Amino acid sequence: MLIESIFVLYLTTSVIATDSSVIIVGVDGLASRFAQSSASFSSLTKRADVSYTFDARTTHHTISEHGWRAVLQGSIGSAQEWQCKNCRNIPVLTHVLNELPNASTAIIDGWTPIRWSAGHTTIPPQSEQDSDRVVTRFEALNMRSPYVAILHMNAVDHAGHTYKGGWGGTSYMKEVDNAAAAIKRLITLVRNTSTTIIVTADHGGVGDSHGIISRKIYMQKTEDLDSPNYLHVPLLVFWSSTGSGAFPLGKICRHGVFLNSDVPAITAYALNITAHPSWRYLHPTRDLFVCTAEDNVDLPAGSSYQSSPNWKLGFIITMVLLIVCCLLAGVFGFLWFRKRRH
Repeated sequence: MLIESIFVLYLTTSVIATDSSVIIVGVDGLASRFAQSSASFSSLTKRADVSYTFDARTTHHTISEHGWRAVLQGSIGSAQEWQCKNCRNIPVLTHVLNELPNASTAIIDGWTPIRWSAGHTTIPPQSEQDSDRVVTRFEALNMRSPYVAILHMNAVDHAGHTYKGGWGGTSYMKEVDNAAAAIKRLITLVRNTSTTIIVTADHGGVGDSHGIISRKIYMQKTEDLDSPNYLHVPLLVFWSSTGSGAFPLGKICRHGVFLNSDVPAITAYALNITAHPSWRYLHPTRDLFVCTAEDNVDLPAGSSYQSSPNWKLGFIITMVLLIVCCLLAGVFGFLWFRKRRH
């Protein structure tokens, strides 16, 4: 009888694990400062099923591709060496399919390089910019558990780069509100299912830039590239309403959370699968949500990972390019003049 009970318990646990699903929502360019100032977005933290922080960190804010690679592959470059020197970065979708061969995976993105970092998809990737239409496309997929879907919302970042006011401007804040409304609709769609939703971003921004070598950044001396405006992004986890386990709720106590590693680890935790050894945090409940007196992150400061050029280097590069252009113009002008004389 005891053996039978253990066997039934094992089967029940297996069913719960394989019926669980995760949706990773990446809101491109969403800085914590502006997420908190949006009444619509900040209201998401008032829900009873959410763990959240606005102190999550990204260490690759200058180039979006690097930022999303970190988020979706659980690594922050040099920190890889501390955890597993012989491990290569494993994309979250690839690892999920290795652990759950019967799972489905999908990507809906507004920026195709996302696909290079996420791993294998069993459903052909789709492209969409508008936040609400991203959710509509996901709904049309009619995915069945277990699955992991990556929904990338690019409209916030696009508004920051394109419209007057940049980050924090009227158009930007409108898109932040639109993203919040889309996330709320997504939560409603998967209500009463074993689906956990993870929401985060790759970087913040200042003016019309997130620190990349373009536009004003060459001459921009007033904004430190290690500023929270660039580095601090939201991390919200809406836990499954029917999954097993006691999930910690409310504000995440740990500060300086590196979402580069957190997202894949939380995904594994929600699916009840083993996290890949190359991922930095293997125990989200211990490393992210437990509040203790020893709750300090033993990691170097974010600036240790900065590969972004400062304004002086940007100025030097600009001057070198100008000199090269002038020399080339002189050479071509000389050759043209000689040809005219002959």
